[in-house]
Amino acid sequence: HGQSREPLLKVIHFMRALELRTEENMEVDLENLDSRIGMEPYNSQTVFNFFLPDFTPDGPLEVTARYGPETHLLNTPYLLGFLNGVSALVNLGLSSCSGGFGTQARSNKRCGTDSARKDGLLTWAPLSAEPSAIVDELGLLLTAGRLNPATKDVIVRAYEEALGAAGTAGALKVAQEL
Repeated sequence: HGQSREPLLKVIHFMRALELRTEENMEVDLENLDSRIGMEPYNSQTVFNFFLPDFTPDGPLEVTARYGPETHLLNTPYLLGFLNGVSALVNLGLSSCSGGFGTQARSNKRCGTDSARKDGLLTWAPLSAEPSAIVDELGLLLTAGRLNPATKDVIVRAYEEALGAAGTAGALKVAQEL
């Protein structure tokens, strides 16, 4: 069974698990997350948090009269904001380009150029060169070992396809993004 986590915790977990390293050891600056994932550090609209403590989503939890406060932020715009941000983080680094989580402050470089501002990069490297072992390691880091076998097979196949076309670094980005 899965679990629902607060969107900000998912972003921070992804950055930590894949070893985000910032330029010049600077502090990570995440900008406008409230409009992208539904929450931003130190920017709650009320003193009670980002979601209602007694929120119950439609479906099985509602039928059993259980609460799921974190699911209050689980909607399509925030989910797409999270996915776009993670995709940009994998492919472009910590940047505001392509829906990324980075900041636009002090940015005089245009997105889509090699000189676009990047405040950090994911530096995680797998221990093995074997596609299945790489996906297992990513599964452990990102899902605590709960990666579904069918999903693992899809990611391994995508990694192997990308390996021929984009090399090891490109294939690793594909696996991280999936």
